[in-house]
Amino acid sequence: MSQGENEVDSFHIDTKKHTLHVGPIDINTSLTSLTTAGVSLDNI
Repeated sequence: MSQGENEVDSFHIDTKKHTLHVGPIDINTSLTSLTTAGVSLDNI
C-alpha cells in the first residue's frame, strides 16, 4: 500500500508544477490580447 501512495503523491506534485508553469503564460497572453485590442481601437 505504501508504494501505491507514493505514486499518487508524485503525480499530485507533477500536476501542481504544470499548473504553476501554465499560469504565468496564460496571464501574459491575456495582457497581450488586451494591449492588441487597445491598439486596434486607437488605429480606427
